[in-house]
Amino acid sequence: MMRRRHRNEPAPSVDVVADIDPIAVLGVVVHPMSAERLITTVEAVTNSGRVGFVANHNLHSAYNIRRSPGMAAFYDMADVVHVDGMGVIAAARASGHDVGRKHRNTYIDFIWPLLQRASDSHWRVYLLGASADSVQDAIKSINYELPTLEIEGHHGYFDDRSNSDDSIDVIKELHAFSPDLVLVGMGMPRQETWLAEHAEILPAACYMNAGACFDYISGHAYTPPRWLGRLGFEWVARLVREPKRLWRRYLLYPWALAPHFAKDVLRARFGRRQLGARRPSG
Repeated sequence: MMRRRHRNEPAPSVDVVADIDPIAVLGVVVHPMSAERLITTVEAVTNSGRVGFVANHNLHSAYNIRRSPGMAAFYDMADVVHVDGMGVIAAARASGHDVGRKHRNTYIDFIWPLLQRASDSHWRVYLLGASADSVQDAIKSINYELPTLEIEGHHGYFDDRSNSDDSIDVIKELHAFSPDLVLVGMGMPRQETWLAEHAEILPAACYMNAGACFDYISGHAYTPPRWLGRLGFEWVARLVREPKRLWRRYLLYPWALAPHFAKDVLRARFGRRQLGARRPSG
């Protein structure tokens, strides 16, 4: 069994993506990597014995980060930001970056290999978010596939204001459980804001913003065919299923990013590509 660092030991300083060149696209910064590299990166953050954050970007997050200071703060703190969205991959390719489908990692595809690594490494996993039924059904599904994995969870329907009684109670539960990996699936920008606002009092672990991951695991949400995901068109299936909820995300928000896309393409065309700041400029 891998030795877990005692909570009172000093946390080592680790740059988990020192060998990966970050790229600026659509006004945000991402670290392109394969699914296996993402899992080993999560492992490195987990084993560092400190509070660490593994984030992701898609068109939805690139749009919302400009409108949520709490979400921007979370990305400022992130150790690594992987790509979760073919829209980001397409924009990066159009601006001259050498990336492809293998650099896009969505929870639907990598969550089970990640949980398998967690089980093999004897991590303790905590799920925070979704409805009470969904998170408990997700835990049951995970326990069925990985019966030796230590896993607990809490629903996301609580008062998430900074240092509210509910938030403090959840953090007390986290400290009592002493997790290695915490997946937070409360939707954007709520999950990112909550993590940023409570970062200083969270127990040492790797934290990941997980969106609707628990609903997919539990079967409470529709999972598009993976062949559509490989082609980059799973958003079409989701839009057809839930047009009222998703039409803005898929049909309106990308247009708001058009000026940033144009800047990226022009910068690449005229040879002035440069790395942007971690926080978007507008």
